[in-house]
Amino acid sequence: MMGGKKYCIYHSQAFDSLQEKYKAWRNAYGEISWIDYVNTLFKLDETGGWIKEVIITELKESKI
Repeated sequence: MMGGKKYCIYHSQAFDSLQEKYKAWRNAYGEISWIDYVNTLFKLDETGGWIKEVIITELKESKI
C-alpha cells in the first residue's frame, strides 16, 4: 500500500467493480446482503483472483 491507500490500483479496480456489480445484483435478484453477495461471488470459479483477495480483506475487516 502506497500513500496510505487501502489497495493497490488492481485491487482498487476490483473493489470498485464489486461495489458497482452489487447494485446490478440487487436490481436483478432483489435484496441481497453485501455479505451474501461477496460470499456467493467467492465460491464461483469464474470470480477472479483480485476480486477474491478483496473479498477476503473486506470480510476480515468486517469480522464476519
